[in-house]
Amino acid sequence: MNVTPIQTEKDYRDALKRIDDLIALDPKEDTQDFAKLDLISTLVETYENSHYSIN
Repeated sequence: MNVTPIQTEKDYRDALKRIDDLIALDPKEDTQDFAKLDLISTLVETYENSHYSIN
């Protein structure tokens, strides 16, 4: 699994694209793709909370 931190806006856009690609695969729980989707989604959520927080 090659997942990297989201540090820039480009990283963020790339992560969103990877999420779309993984969702299209309809991964089942307990698979590598499902784990990757979960991890990238968590990274995106963290980035969004930090950069696009709603007060």
